[in-house]
Formats: sequence, C-alpha cells, structure tokens
Amino acid sequence: MDDRAHKPDAIDEGTARFWNPRTRDEILANVPIISSWDDLDIPGLTDEESEAFAAALDE
Repeated sequence: MDDRAHKPDAIDEGTARFWNPRTRDEILANVPIISSWDDLDIPGLTDEESEAFAAALDE
C-alpha cells in the first residue's frame, strides 16, 4: 500500500536506483561526443600540464 502523504526523498530515489540501476546508454545519453582536442581544454592549466594531459590520453 502506498503512503500518499509520504513524498519521495533522496533516500527513496537512491533505493530505487540501487534496485533498478540505469543502463550505460541512459547514463551517457546527455554526454556530448568529444570531437576535437579543444573539447578537452581545461582552463587554468599551464602548457606543461596540458602537454602531460595530452600525452596521458595518447597512451
């Protein structure tokens, strides 16, 4: 029996997610596709940090 006076809260939502997890496609549905190195630009990185980041991605 549903308790109509009880409104779902974060615990209820977390419990529902645990027992019925989203699929990978559902999780990634709104993630934009990386189409260039510019999409990976991180503001505030030095040139050395940017080069190290790019090198790590190339491995």
